[in-house]
Amino acid sequence: MSTSREEPQTPCVDPIVAEIHAARERIMAACNGDLHALCEQLRAHQQTAGRTALRHESRPPRPGSGRAA
Repeated sequence: MSTSREEPQTPCVDPIVAEIHAARERIMAACNGDLHALCEQLRAHQQTAGRTALRHESRPPRPGSGRAA
């Protein structure tokens, strides 16, 4: 079974990826495509949820990691 390079190939559609893309579209549509508005909604939800977000102190890079301090 040989295929020539001229034959169009149909892209593989992963149902999980398609579901994620659809969810992203629904979420952005609820905010009229405004990322700033989405972030504000998420912050408001976070405050009303009554849970505290953890924030960790920054750690210095490990020696030999190649990152500048």
